[in-house]
Amino acid sequence: MPVTYELRDYQHQWIKDIWNSWDQGNRRVLGQLPTAAGKTVCFAHISHKFFDQGKQVLVIAHRIELISQAAEKLSEIIGEPVGIIKAGVLANPERRIQVASVQTLSRREVLELPMKIGLLILDEAHHATALSYRRLIEHYESAQILGVTATPQRIDGQGFVDLFDDLVIGIDTAYLIQAGYLSKFRLFATNQTISTLGVAKSRGDFRAKELAVAVTSQIGVSEILENYFKYARNLRTVIFACSLEHSRALAAEFSRNYISAEHLDGKTPSQEKLEILQRFRNGTTQVITNYEILTEGFDCPNIECVYCVRPTESSTLWLQMLGRVLRTYTFKPTAVIIRLIRKW
Repeated sequence: MPVTYELRDYQHQWIKDIWNSWDQGNRRVLGQLPTAAGKTVCFAHISHKFFDQGKQVLVIAHRIELISQAAEKLSEIIGEPVGIIKAGVLANPERRIQVASVQTLSRREVLELPMKIGLLILDEAHHATALSYRRLIEHYESAQILGVTATPQRIDGQGFVDLFDDLVIGIDTAYLIQAGYLSKFRLFATNQTISTLGVAKSRGDFRAKELAVAVTSQIGVSEILENYFKYARNLRTVIFACSLEHSRALAAEFSRNYISAEHLDGKTPSQEKLEILQRFRNGTTQVITNYEILTEGFDCPNIECVYCVRPTESSTLWLQMLGRVLRTYTFKPTAVIIRLIRKW
C-alpha cells in the first residue's frame, strides 16, 4: 500500500540528498532533521523503494519503551502492519518493516535477526556509539545505513567519522517555526541562576550526582513551584529534573498545591508509564516531572511548556528537551520554555 502522507518541500529535498549520498558510494549516511520535522514520514517514503526491490527495513529505537510508539506511527503512515522484535511479542518476520530496540537485539543471537534487510535505520543516532550498534552495522554489511538525529553530536562530545561516511543536513528549526511547521515560543529565565562552578564533568556534561547536589542546594522545590505559577500557570508542562529524587519531590510539591502532577523515570513500569502519559495527554494530569526519560521519542503536541530544572553543557540534551514543546497544536499559539541558569 503506498504512503498517503504528502511530503513537504524540505522533506523531498532531504530524501533526495540522502539518495544522492548513497549513489555516491556512501553506504552509511547520517541524516540530521530537527525534532518534529517529520522523520517518520520520510522513513516511510524511503522504505518503499526498498520494498520494490523485495527487501525489508529494520528500524532501531534507542530504548525498549519506544518500540511500540515507532511501530504504531510507521504502520499508520505506511498503511500496513509493522513487525515488532521484542520479548513477549509475537514475531511476524514476513512484515516488510521491523522495529526493535538496540537492547532487544543485543540480547538475541545474530542468527535470529531478519536477514533480508536492505535498509537499517538507526533512530536517535547520536547514541550510536555502543558496541551493539557497531555489531548491527557490521552484521548488515550489504545494507544501506541511515542514522537519523536532530542533534548530530554524540552524547560524549565525540564525532561520527568512525561510524558514518557522510552527513546530510536538513532544514533548520528557525525556518520550520517561520513556516508554521513548529510552534513559536517564549523563553523565560528565572531570577535564580544556578552556579555550576566546581561541578565535575564527564562525557561532555555535568556528573549527575554532583549536579543534583548543586541544584537542590541552591533552589528549593517551593521556588520552582513559584516560577511555574509566574510563567506557566495552568499550562500543560513537562519538567526535566536533575535527579530521580528531585523529580519525585517536585511532583509531590505540585500535588500538595493542588496541581495534578505525576512523576516518571526509567524504572516506571511500562503499563503505568503509558497510563500516566495518557492522563497527561487528555488533561487529567497537568504536570509531568521526569528524570532522563522524556528527552526523546515522546510526541505530545499539546505540551504547552517545558521547564528545565537541570543545567546542561550538552547542546544535544538541551535541544532534545526543547523539542518536546515545539510541535504545533491548535490551542497552543505560543509555547513556553523556562530555564533556571543563564549559562547553558
